[in-house]
Amino acid sequence: GIGVLEFNDDEFKRIALTFWDTNNDGEISPEEGKVTKMIQNQFENNTILVEADFSELNFYNRYNAANTFRGCVNLKKVLFGEFGGFGAGEFQGCSSLEEVVIPDDLSNYKMDSNGIGTNWGSAFRNCTSLKRVDFLPKINVNPIDSANINDCFYGCSSLEYIDVPESFNYLFEKGF
Repeated sequence: GIGVLEFNDDEFKRIALTFWDTNNDGEISPEEGKVTKMIQNQFENNTILVEADFSELNFYNRYNAANTFRGCVNLKKVLFGEFGGFGAGEFQGCSSLEEVVIPDDLSNYKMDSNGIGTNWGSAFRNCTSLKRVDFLPKINVNPIDSANINDCFYGCSSLEYIDVPESFNYLFEKGF
């Protein structure tokens, strides 16, 4: 048989099917998952979503202030894949979010409209359950400027572990 991608969260799969299931067979093949799709606000304020697994899916946000998962109060875990996007307000208000795994190579990630940086403003603001962020870029991707970093980890009162490269030290100067 033909291989299909498996997802742990039925709500995530339901939404992902609307993007990647191009042959309407109710499944996403690895080939369909490699087609880059634009994610806008289809996940925002979703109270059913618990886990989002983009590890085998290619996507980008409509702009660097994405708010992709903003207000997903039951979201606990997000896994990003090799191709994707990340921006300001990405997880703002995700009060149940515990873990985010960002790929170790951001060279395929959508940056700002000029391709020079990433907007981190309020990305994890008030993620009160956030315990772990694995963020291990192999490349030197610097945030755009201080105004776009403000409040990145503000209100993350449960944060126990974060791994970022030295080039992101400014996140800790302004981000909490």
